[in-house]
Amino acid sequence: MRGSSPAAAARRREQARCSAIFATHAASRNPQLAARLAFNTRLPRREAIAVLEASPSPPPPAHNRAANNPRVGPGSSTEALSPQAISAGWDRAIEQINPRRAR
Repeated sequence: MRGSSPAAAARRREQARCSAIFATHAASRNPQLAARLAFNTRLPRREAIAVLEASPSPPPPAHNRAANNPRVGPGSSTEALSPQAISAGWDRAIEQINPRRAR
């Protein structure tokens, strides 16, 4: 990067191009597209920024993916997941395996 060679000047220009692409508000809306335009294309910075600004934002991620999953376990209520209920479930399981030991 140091020096005044043509290769060093080209690297500085490329860094400035990538920096300009990522500095836009549109890049914060779609960082994946910004990275693809900056690193995988040879578009000039103005054209890359124009593509970013013209592209729609990606859909927002699901806010709580766990809420979409079915509840699996001893029951579907939060009472069934209490420490007392879990302990009682273990006690019942151990008693079924070895009735003499649980008593």
